[in-house]
Amino acid sequence: NLILFAVLQVIGEELIFRGVLQKVFLEVTHQNIFSVVLTALLFGVFGWQPAGFLPGFFAGLMLGFILVWSGNIWLPIVAHFIMKTLFVTVSYFAQQDANFIAGEGVEFSTSILFIAIILLPAAMFFLKRYEKKALD
Repeated sequence: NLILFAVLQVIGEELIFRGVLQKVFLEVTHQNIFSVVLTALLFGVFGWQPAGFLPGFFAGLMLGFILVWSGNIWLPIVAHFIMKTLFVTVSYFAQQDANFIAGEGVEFSTSILFIAIILLPAAMFFLKRYEKKALD
C-alpha cells in the first residue's frame, strides 16, 4: 500500500505541475524557460516543506526541463519517483546510522537532490539514445 501511495502521489504531482501548470504557463507565455521556472517555483512552495524550498525548486527545474527535453510526461514521472525512492532509502539508512550521511534538514535534502541531479541526466541520455536506436 505504501508503494502504491508513493506511485500515485508522484504521478499526481507530475500531472498537476508538469502536465497542467507548465503547459498552461507555456500557452500563456510561449516560453519554455519561463514556464519551467514558474512551475518550479510553485513546486518548491507547494511540493516540499518550507525549509526545503530550494531543493524543491531545483528538483522542479530539473523535472520541467526533462519534460521540455523529452516531450514525454512519463520521463519526469519516472525521474520524480527515482528521486523520491532515493530520498526515502537514504533517509531510512540515515536514521539507522547517524553517520551514514553528514548533515540533516536542508543540507540532507540538498545532498540527495545533487545525487539525483548527477544520476538522472545520465539515465536520460541512455533513454534518449535507446529511443533513437529503437526508431532507426
